[in-house]
Amino acid sequence: MISTSKSLTRTLLAVLFAVSLSACGNKLTPANFEKIETNMTTVEVKTILGEPTSIETQDIPLLSTTRYVYQKGSNEVTLVFLNDKLMSKSGNLTQ
Repeated sequence: MISTSKSLTRTLLAVLFAVSLSACGNKLTPANFEKIETNMTTVEVKTILGEPTSIETQDIPLLSTTRYVYQKGSNEVTLVFLNDKLMSKSGNLTQ
């Protein structure tokens, strides 16, 4: 009986973990997009939107440009950073 109880507990924990991960991935919302402001750092943006779908960095002497793209379904947001400070944001977000 103890073995069945442990197995059930492990299964329940696995399901709860999976649900919590899917909830964390749903940060690309119009409300969160509005929180993103010019001059925010990449760390501040990731705190609000989570990890980007893709990252593209170009380094030239004295300048580093990074582009974050967030995609979820038909929603897409592009953020451009210059030396780790947000310079521009654009996006197509629906509820």
